[in-house]
Amino acid sequence: MSEETKELKNQPLYDGTLIKPIKHDEYKTLGGIIMKEPPNPNTVMGEVHTVGLGQYTDAGVLLPTLLKKGDIVLYGSNTFAEVKLEGVDYHLIQETKVLMIIERKAK
Repeated sequence: MSEETKELKNQPLYDGTLIKPIKHDEYKTLGGIIMKEPPNPNTVMGEVHTVGLGQYTDAGVLLPTLLKKGDIVLYGSNTFAEVKLEGVDYHLIQETKVLMIIERKAK
């Protein structure tokens, strides 16, 4: 099975986003800062793993997702569903529930 096919096997629908949670003491910014504490105890930080295609408007126009694989994001601790895929824990969340992009990974 190719990597591309493997990615599509776990493709979220619409504006769904699959995020791998990051422990704050494991995250180091590109500038070298280690995040030891969450900005707020009610938030979670994670790395975007897979995103859906986007959300359709009432007129049938596709609004593509803004998030990209590798983005580091912050989201509420009560806004996701816990999912385990191939032994790895992920959070499944709607893109509209993401509070902010902390860091956009260079491609």
